[in-house]
Amino acid sequence: MSTEPGELQTKGVTSCPNVYALVPAPGFHSANWQKYENKELWVAEAVAKTGNRDWLWIDDQVPNGERLQHLGLDQNRCFKVNSKGANELEVLKEKLLQRLRGSKAV
Repeated sequence: MSTEPGELQTKGVTSCPNVYALVPAPGFHSANWQKYENKELWVAEAVAKTGNRDWLWIDDQVPNGERLQHLGLDQNRCFKVNSKGANELEVLKEKLLQRLRGSKAV
């Protein structure tokens, strides 16, 4: 089977690298909390800097509600996930959809 220039044929899947170059990559930010005692303190400081911007904390190590309150973090914006859960992305998707539906109802 022949392919056009700029196409790769791999196990029945056609890939067009030239097209990928035209699609802008989404922004990606990583967090460096090594200068902090723990991740919780970094998140609390980062959230304080967000101003009016929306934020969510999705992690497998989100602390309990009392600790979140002590840190000044809105418990409704913090989602603890199971890092080894087979269907965890589906569970998270449903939680986020519920939150989105709730915010539209207000």
